[in-house]
Amino acid sequence: MSSLLDLPDEVILSIAVKLTLADLASCLLSCRRLSALISESSLMQYLIRTMLHGLHDPFVLDMSIPERVKALDAWEKAWFELSVSNEPFQRHPLLAVGLDAKKCIVQSGILIDTQFNGIRLAGGYCYLDALHLLNGSKSVGRFSIPNLGGDIHVQSYTYAPENDLMAIIYQTDRRSGAPRAQFHQFSTSNRHPSAAKHCLEFDQLWNVRGTCMECCGDNMVVVLDAQKIGDAEPGVYVFLVEWKIGRITQARLFTLRKARPGTYSTMVTFLSRDTLAFALRDTFELELCKLVLPVAGGDAAPSLRTVSLLKLPSLISGQQISDIRLSQPSPLSGTHEASGRSSLAAFPFRSNPEDGILAFDVDFHTDQGRRIIFVARRRTLLALAASPRALVSATAWEDWGPRATHWLELDPQNDSLSLAGSRCVLVKYSHLRNHFVLDLRDFNPHRVRALRPAPAVTVLSAQACFEEDVRCELPFVSLRKENVGSRVWLDDEWMAEVLLDPDLQSQSIHFRAIASPTQELSSPG
Repeated sequence: MSSLLDLPDEVILSIAVKLTLADLASCLLSCRRLSALISESSLMQYLIRTMLHGLHDPFVLDMSIPERVKALDAWEKAWFELSVSNEPFQRHPLLAVGLDAKKCIVQSGILIDTQFNGIRLAGGYCYLDALHLLNGSKSVGRFSIPNLGGDIHVQSYTYAPENDLMAIIYQTDRRSGAPRAQFHQFSTSNRHPSAAKHCLEFDQLWNVRGTCMECCGDNMVVVLDAQKIGDAEPGVYVFLVEWKIGRITQARLFTLRKARPGTYSTMVTFLSRDTLAFALRDTFELELCKLVLPVAGGDAAPSLRTVSLLKLPSLISGQQISDIRLSQPSPLSGTHEASGRSSLAAFPFRSNPEDGILAFDVDFHTDQGRRIIFVARRRTLLALAASPRALVSATAWEDWGPRATHWLELDPQNDSLSLAGSRCVLVKYSHLRNHFVLDLRDFNPHRVRALRPAPAVTVLSAQACFEEDVRCELPFVSLRKENVGSRVWLDDEWMAEVLLDPDLQSQSIHFRAIASPTQELSSPG
């Protein structure tokens, strides 16, 4: 029988480029021929470096391997040293573009602000695409209002710019109208051409009190805190929405079909295309579920199966959680396919969402002035969900949390947080220096090993929330920058600051480049 080593070198390398970092490491240790092929290939060495940094190169830009290595050198040096350009390459008054600095998020490299015109009106959203700014486009922003019609109440919304999608959950009557989902193009707010139906109705539900949802590729998960027609008591219902084929399915969970009100928080996120994380408010846990899709061409409906429950730190008696939510949307792109937008990037690679971090805000009923944030690597949560058991029991915080998480606390009035890949940037106001200070924390294992920081042990004071102080040991490297804007967002290629113009008493947003791939850098030794 033929073996892998009987194949020509070119064929073996064409297989190797599709392997994960762990599989490549195994190949390097397996035999001399495979080790030599991988070690002597400039393409393979470039791909290994990108994977170590949590990056993915879809090869949509026409660049040679030496040019890609040079761009990676520039990117790597910039993030090791936080080399931000001194002058902004674009400045925009916030009022002119319609952005509210306190509500903006960065998603897929786009700065997005959701706006509502009132309690029952649709409002709209506006955004700035930094990649278009980098390429000198004059059209830098857009304000759109989905054409819903009538007097409606928007319950929830989600953005998936990689699918050019903006989806909303709404009711025509705030108290008794049936909840509906609509699907719009993110770039135009028109009806999405890939949606089989522009509007889908969640049948037999009314009196919706809260919703949350997230999209990954063709699938969307929606959690509705509502009441079913004919039921005396409200509950929480989980739905799978296949928006491209126009189907809504109530998810059959492994341990429950309908939860009591207050069970789920407004946090649901895709860890991978078939793994999701929910936040449980009443038990203060994370619930990891597997999305089971039917075989192609089959009639079976998709379902969710609970595979793991992760306890969070024990609360003191009587303390209750008001909400657990994503501090910043950390979407998982369904694919890494080429797109017109990615061709505008200065670098040929982008952060791979699977290697990024997630951050969750925790709010307390009796301590609204305290903002506590939980940080974990996405791959760590995926590993905890990889070995499902027949009987799902909760894993104690002490058995997983201290080694896998990082906790931090922010002043809800002055401090802000933004995420990009494996990095989070905290902006805190220093009363001693009378200006804002940026603290960038990077959780990428490769960069942590390269910089060899001191052990990253953080202790969160229990105060009136937890039974005891919370100790976390997830390693990170930290870089500081003094005198920055009151709010900072970042992406792989840029950093945006909100600065106050003392003469005009107005705020403007300044975009600054992180690095330039044309920068003269020596090739790696």
